[in-house]
Amino acid sequence: MDLIDVIKQVAEQIQTAPPVLLIIFALNGLGLLLKKTALPNRLIPSTLCVIGIATTVLTLPLPSGRNPQVILGVMGFLFAVVAWLFHLTLLRRLEKFIPGFAEDEQPPKPPTP
Repeated sequence: MDLIDVIKQVAEQIQTAPPVLLIIFALNGLGLLLKKTALPNRLIPSTLCVIGIATTVLTLPLPSGRNPQVILGVMGFLFAVVAWLFHLTLLRRLEKFIPGFAEDEQPPKPPTP
């Protein structure tokens, strides 16, 4: 199996995945990118909540019933909370294996003469 076949299979799986999973994984990826910017860590969860609400309201179809935008907004908030919990339980443990993401990472000390 060559690389092009693998890429095609991954693309097919992404296209058939539920939008909820794509939103949650996109929020996690965006959170990791925001962590490397000048944005303080304490603001990242609230920023992702706002982005999750906006993304859900703009991308998912409106449900039937009263106040469909409010329902989608609450769903987007819940998706952001699930993404945050996923980060707390699993991704935080994996960050130490990703170069540049470890919180206790220190710059290398110069060699002593």
